[in-house]
Amino acid sequence: MTENERVKAVRQALGLSQQEFGSRIGIKISAMSYLESGKSRLTESNAILICKEFNVSREWLLNGTGEMFLPESSGAVDALAAQYDLTPLERDMVENYCKLSKAQRQAFWDVMQKIVGSSAQSGSAEISPPGSGVAAAEAAYEKNFGTASGTPDAEAMSMHEDTG
Repeated sequence: MTENERVKAVRQALGLSQQEFGSRIGIKISAMSYLESGKSRLTESNAILICKEFNVSREWLLNGTGEMFLPESSGAVDALAAQYDLTPLERDMVENYCKLSKAQRQAFWDVMQKIVGSSAQSGSAEISPPGSGVAAAEAAYEKNFGTASGTPDAEAMSMHEDTG
């Protein structure tokens, strides 16, 4: 099955007409017809729109491997995004981070520590060593920014004044 045929399969699985499907990704019915018939290629931007709009697996759409649709994402990420007014990019970053294995998350933080370098360790925020846990992170937070109840200590106050 070609990319073009997979686009048609997605549309049919959703029970949408070419016009309905196309309007949701911003293309006209004639462009949908050309796309499904193979007279035009699936562009990168249209692939992104199809995957995002219809929760389609990119791997399936482009290569035909795996399942057509992605599993429904957890409502927790959507609730977090709403609570903190996250942009779609920020929401996707949080969701993708949460999907990483523990080892992948550790590798991510190892890279971030190298990027930030000594400025983070000697500056206003300490990076806890791997495996130090929540208690150590809370202690570092309180040391640098005051207690979680919102009463910053004098050091944190002067630090905020210097940077403001």
